[in-house]
Amino acid sequence: IDRSYHGSNMAYQRGVTLLLGEDTKSDLNASLKWFKRASKKGYLPAHLVLAKLHIKGVGLTQDFTSAFNYYYKAAKMGHLEARAQLGFFYLRGIGVKQSYVKAEYWLKLAALENHIDASKNLGYLYATAPQPLFKPSLAIRYLEPLAKNGDKKAALHIGELYAIPYTATRSLSQAKYWLEQAVWLGNGFAHCPLLAFYKRYNILDGNRELQFKEKLNNSDCK
Repeated sequence: IDRSYHGSNMAYQRGVTLLLGEDTKSDLNASLKWFKRASKKGYLPAHLVLAKLHIKGVGLTQDFTSAFNYYYKAAKMGHLEARAQLGFFYLRGIGVKQSYVKAEYWLKLAALENHIDASKNLGYLYATAPQPLFKPSLAIRYLEPLAKNGDKKAALHIGELYAIPYTATRSLSQAKYWLEQAVWLGNGFAHCPLLAFYKRYNILDGNRELQFKEKLNNSDCK
């Protein structure tokens, strides 16, 4: 038996007991001490619970930097959800300086294991990051399954990506389809891009286009 692991597990379980008040009245401060003791010994579940407590500000001041540090420890140990969270933190600059390169690294690791949120955030990264990480074809690959399942934000991104000139992914028919889908799905931010698309390419008639006229004319697009 690994005594170090056994001791870490005991410390963690003691923290859980005190947090939930299973044997006595709940004692959050005491439970945090036990979780931190287990974490210092490298116990993965303790890293995760401390990260979540710091995000929620339960029993302590909300601290995204500390949450990031605990997720980092868990991610280095191979934990899937921690890797996805770490990528998201880097992508948004939460608790750490924003880094698209590091976000891509951690999100790809999680996406390779079919983590849905990591795949989604990786798609948004490729759709919005500056060069050289702006990659329309990869963005579409990751976002299209979401759009097909009704994700209105993903549909708008895909429509705009297909409309970009001088790219290998450029397709006016696909751009039109996905911009219209975004409007149908209720994405208010899609009205102006679709109206601009219609005007630029003189799409002024046709049954499907006419269905959008009232929506688009009532929008605040300039």
